[in-house]
Amino acid sequence: MTLVGFNGESPQTVGKIQLSIFIGGENKLTTFLAMDCPSAYNIILARSWIHLLKAVPSTYHQVNPFPTK
Repeated sequence: MTLVGFNGESPQTVGKIQLSIFIGGENKLTTFLAMDCPSAYNIILARSWIHLLKAVPSTYHQVNPFPTK
């Protein structure tokens, strides 16, 4: 899979990993794509994933609060 960066470059993914993420009292099996390139971020979450979990991203606080029971 190819991702396009803000600088227009298109680095290739080197693989993928599935991790179980514990959010809101449940485990969600999530697939992450691995890249071999410098980045300011540890992970980049897709909008579909954020919407599925009803998260509210805060760029100011650099967090993703999730609604919980």
